[in-house]
Amino acid sequence: MAGLRLLTAATTLVALALPVEGQSLHRPPSGRSAQLGISFRATGGDQWCAGTVDVELGAKTAKPAATKSASFQQMVGRIRGVVTADCPAARNVTFRFEARNGSSALGEVSALTGWVYVPLELDGEREQCKGPEDPELCSQRWQAYEFMRSLSGGDRPIRELKLTRYLDAGPGSDVEFVRGGATGRLVILDEQEDEGRRELIRQQASIQADRCATSLVAVPMDGGLAGTTAEHMLCLADGKSKHAFLAAVPLQSGTAFFAVADYSYDGTDGSDLMTALLSNSEAAGVE
Repeated sequence: MAGLRLLTAATTLVALALPVEGQSLHRPPSGRSAQLGISFRATGGDQWCAGTVDVELGAKTAKPAATKSASFQQMVGRIRGVVTADCPAARNVTFRFEARNGSSALGEVSALTGWVYVPLELDGEREQCKGPEDPELCSQRWQAYEFMRSLSGGDRPIRELKLTRYLDAGPGSDVEFVRGGATGRLVILDEQEDEGRRELIRQQASIQADRCATSLVAVPMDGGLAGTTAEHMLCLADGKSKHAFLAAVPLQSGTAFFAVADYSYDGTDGSDLMTALLSNSEAAGVE
């Protein structure tokens, strides 16, 4: 029965999203979950449909968002379904919770994470990472996550890019991702000098060379912010190809190191992905 009430709320969204005489075809979706006592509406008026759609949630308390209950997750998922049905351009849906008792919460669902709800803030405090408690490392994980969001959001989405690891303080890279036949990782480093970035790529290229048993070809890559160093390395061994794409991109307080691998013959997926990452970093001016 609870599921039916939530479904009714989502159905209400569809009905309210339909235009009536004298109104825009892009009327913002709105509705209410009877089970949770939460109202919701997309903001922005007739211009609500965009790459990022903002949804306001209203209730007595923000506790459902804080506890990440299954019913809240289901409600968010159904709202997202209505939003993306009416607005195919939407790649991110943010949920801003301003409760009547003064509590607040902010979260989002994104194509980048496979539409999984990611809590961002609770009462102005950033959410903790998964895994062991390590505030410094968690801060670095957040920096990497927000960097990837900036590279695949707004007017420059990298279609089909999916994060497979993020906001996890356990051992491993800051972010891991996949797109087509290419896999990649991102690590945030303290390096702030251009020469240091060049040396980083030389070291990583040397590691690739040591791993390649036969023929290795290295070609510099263009693109990205001033100070970016990037290289494409092709290893041919035992009749197989491995393409490695390496890049060190300057940040305001360090360096974003990307490593993308593609084991296909021509490496097109890896090349396209690294090119998009570099192009979007330049367009976003992330430095």
